[in-house]
Amino acid sequence: MNDHSILLLLHHAVGPIYIMLTAAALLSIISPALNELSSHGKTRFGSIDKCHGKNNYDSDTRSRYQRLWDFLLHSKYLFVNKGRFIDFYAVGSIITTITILLNFNWSGIHTTTKSKNDHRRLLPAYILLIHLVRRFCECLWVQKSVSTSTMHFAGYLLGVIHYLCLPFVFIPD
Repeated sequence: MNDHSILLLLHHAVGPIYIMLTAAALLSIISPALNELSSHGKTRFGSIDKCHGKNNYDSDTRSRYQRLWDFLLHSKYLFVNKGRFIDFYAVGSIITTITILLNFNWSGIHTTTKSKNDHRRLLPAYILLIHLVRRFCECLWVQKSVSTSTMHFAGYLLGVIHYLCLPFVFIPD
């Protein structure tokens, strides 16, 4: 398997991944558990009270499943600082750069019409890369995250997956 066939395989895998992410987002509208998992920051506290009621976490009458679910949703060990948003843009920038470099026709640079068309063909990926680098710099130098501002690890993982897949949307076949 060469580099091009791996990129082509990843390019075609992105569609089903985004369909699953979209389905999960839509299900979070009707599922209190998914809604609670997807909420963060200021919206998270209102969501917790709405779904479970206050002071309901330590009840002995709750099932093991309910206590496990509460642990998974509310354990301080499963939250990361929102300053980790920078990871999304770092991952996206690295993957986008790699996909651009692997898709660019290095043989015959500036000598054929095909090499000139490579630049036009990859223009959406260049724009994405500029955006990702801009957001990375913004997170690094402009945005100041409060130490109490957190997101659930599941949301963090979804963000990383999104930015791993995103460049393949902009790389043509």
